[in-house]
Amino acid sequence: MNRVAMQEIEKDFVEYGFSTLLVCVACKLIMAYIASIYAKETGIKFVLDGFASRQKHFPEQTETFITAKNEIFAVDGLRCISPLYDFLDDREKIITTLNGFGIGDKQEASCMFAHSFSEAKRGEIQKYIGKTIPLIERVLM
Repeated sequence: MNRVAMQEIEKDFVEYGFSTLLVCVACKLIMAYIASIYAKETGIKFVLDGFASRQKHFPEQTETFITAKNEIFAVDGLRCISPLYDFLDDREKIITTLNGFGIGDKQEASCMFAHSFSEAKRGEIQKYIGKTIPLIERVLM
């Protein structure tokens, strides 16, 4: 994360005119690559994630991002099923489901960027993904 996103963050703010916080896109891309590597090594064919359609305003949960993420999995012959949580349409269902899996409802609090975002335009997200994927591949591959 440090070499892919954090060392680039100041330059990214300048390049994008301080209009959006796209570091979450880098984080989710890194997670996709690591999940893909793990799935390939362990024989997993399907990957599920916790995106929900109601959260499309987050840059890392837009269709633009989900398409790029699915392409990462497809390279290794994996299928990613997303969005997974559309049935969770209210906070109580979300908390109950998370607790059922042994996951607390405060997971994002450990991220210093949690809940600090601006809506990003599709072109900004695509440009950022195009810049970030080669950095991730250099680090991981």
